[in-house]
Amino acid sequence: MSDLKLIVGPDERLTIKTNTVEFFNKALKEEIDEMYEIMDKEKGVGLAANQVGLNKSIFIVDVPYMGTLEGGKLTKFSIRRTIINPVLIVSGDNISIPEGCLSFKGKLVKAPRKKFCKVSYQNVFGQVVDEEFNGLVGIVFQHEFDHLLGVTLLDHGLKL
Repeated sequence: MSDLKLIVGPDERLTIKTNTVEFFNKALKEEIDEMYEIMDKEKGVGLAANQVGLNKSIFIVDVPYMGTLEGGKLTKFSIRRTIINPVLIVSGDNISIPEGCLSFKGKLVKAPRKKFCKVSYQNVFGQVVDEEFNGLVGIVFQHEFDHLLGVTLLDHGLKL
């Protein structure tokens, strides 16, 4: 393990655009496992690699979700994904909710987001995956994608 630690903002490392992941190996998998440990410990729903000092285009999410199954039965589950080298396309109406961030614990800001997002990314094996999300899940994807571009909630008006 590399002993990754959550970076608390403001910190210059959070403002640097991340680099593309080129090698999908055991070391990468171990870093991602450690990211999940940090996110789960901090009770977050998303975490970008640069939030733990890795300059890699990776984010992870674990967003609680309620949905309706066939027959109208309501179910709870979570959208848990490892997103590597993502390309995000957003569309639809503007939406915003109070967003928090593990790097700015206890602070909230309404960032402008879009209702829908399509994401094309690689999984831990390097395979390309295409998915579409909306609502809270889409907001979390947009928030984490911002991190990979070096954009933080400070850029969306967060006051410290």
